[in-house]
Amino acid sequence: LINAKTLTLPRLEELDLTGNQLKAIAPSCLAQLPSLRSLQLADNRLEVLQSYALPSLRLLSAPRNRLRVLKANSFIHMQTLQVLNLAENYLKELPADVFLPLVQLEVLNLLLNPLMPS
Repeated sequence: LINAKTLTLPRLEELDLTGNQLKAIAPSCLAQLPSLRSLQLADNRLEVLQSYALPSLRLLSAPRNRLRVLKANSFIHMQTLQVLNLAENYLKELPADVFLPLVQLEVLNLLLNPLMPS
């Protein structure tokens, strides 16, 4: 179990939670990581990406999860994100403005999702 007290690490820059069979990560669990630049969430069972307040995040990698939907506000607090990897999930459609807050985004990987044209 990961809780907010476990991850009170203000200087932590990289967090790799790959392959832990996580079904969800509450925003409060990551709230005490203001210096986090890289978050690896590959090979879990995540169904939803919450709106995490990560002001320094540059890389978010969550391939091979169970993501089916992205909420319109999923990335609203991640303006510094440069690389977003959501490959090999179950995303069928994307909200119109979901990536709008990502003004510094350089790499977007949506490979092998069943995206449908609107």
